[in-house]
Amino acid sequence: MEENKVINEVVETVETEQKTSWIEKGKNVGGKVLTWSKDKINYIKENPTEAISKVGAAFAVGVGILYTAKVAKNVNDLEKTVYSDDIGEGVVLKKKLNNDNKVELDYRMKTGQTKIEALKDMDLIK
Repeated sequence: MEENKVINEVVETVETEQKTSWIEKGKNVGGKVLTWSKDKINYIKENPTEAISKVGAAFAVGVGILYTAKVAKNVNDLEKTVYSDDIGEGVVLKKKLNNDNKVELDYRMKTGQTKIEALKDMDLIK
């Protein structure tokens, strides 16, 4: 008998959870977020200097991340740039040259094409 009672309780719990709508679940999450936000606001009011130091640290980390992303982008752009002696400038390519592209570029330049002509024929110039 006792086993049936436990099973019935489990079935009722499952049925109750299934009846909970997405709107109700959203309200529950919204309530938790609101409570968390209020707790954080109260903490900031009670400990302003500590909160400012944490915000400063978070800002420094954010600036560091942005700087790192900018440097990574510059390195990527630099890898997709080839210098041409003929024009005395760098040429931006669609993609970084792989070994096959380098071999073909070398062959084309040895057979009389300029670097720019070869890259254009290979459809690599951006």
